[in-house]
Amino acid sequence: MTTYAVDFSHNTVEAPETFTHVTQHTVSGIPDYLLGEAAIAHIQARLLQDNPSFRRIRNLTIRGDDVA
Repeated sequence: MTTYAVDFSHNTVEAPETFTHVTQHTVSGIPDYLLGEAAIAHIQARLLQDNPSFRRIRNLTIRGDDVA
């Protein structure tokens, strides 16, 4: 499993028109075999699952190599 630092913007159910930018958020437990777009899709799904108030995520980027 891999841990990544990611940047992304998200909106909420309460404020669907307002996106908040998050920098260097740590996401752990990502399977090692996921790379590129597959890793990004998995991280995005994980963020939405772990944060029920998030409505959408956009501009998700991995900051570099794994952090752990």
